[in-house]
Amino acid sequence: MKLAIYGTNGAGKEALLIALAMNRENKTWDEIVFIDDTKENGQFHGYARMQFETFIKQYTKDEILVHIAVGDPEAKCMLAEKSMQHGYDMATLIHPSVKLGSHVTIGKNVRMKKLSTIEDGAVIEESVTIQSFCNIREDVHLKKGAMIATKAIIGKQTTVGEKVFIGMHSILEAGIQVGDHAVVSMGSYVRSDVEAGMIVGGNPARTVGRKQSI
Repeated sequence: MKLAIYGTNGAGKEALLIALAMNRENKTWDEIVFIDDTKENGQFHGYARMQFETFIKQYTKDEILVHIAVGDPEAKCMLAEKSMQHGYDMATLIHPSVKLGSHVTIGKNVRMKKLSTIEDGAVIEESVTIQSFCNIREDVHLKKGAMIATKAIIGKQTTVGEKVFIGMHSILEAGIQVGDHAVVSMGSYVRSDVEAGMIVGGNPARTVGRKQSI
């Protein structure tokens, strides 16, 4: 199967490194290409780069999977929907060093970087990104488009809503509910529920603002 990585920024490079690690572990991708609508057709790190209109002319939906590699959760979900509307299925990229527990459910277009741990019973919905060295504890539910930054710890039975951003080195205690589109700032220690669209930070975390649009 071939792989198209949609995005050529830092997230695109991250996706490429995971895909190459997957190939070293067990040959997964026969070919890798990049999609970027903001640049002319060319190359990215030695791999073909093309705009989406060029891509759909060159590759059929039966021969290639698409992975969205952009940092913004809203953009990631939007580009995934665009790709699926054109009939393309989505690829999930999981670094071989990630430790997966039993009965873990993982959706499409998920990306997990190296050395993270996903414990038993976790549910990872589509378009979730989990950075390196994260610990997702038992029965955690990460909803569509959630972004979990490096070295974050999500306590067991916690629910993280759609398109939530959890900053690096943050800790969420067990059983917390984080509403859709919320933001947990870097290094926060969250001990109670976070309402949708709220920005929290600190130790213990307190509300510091609200997103202008959700």
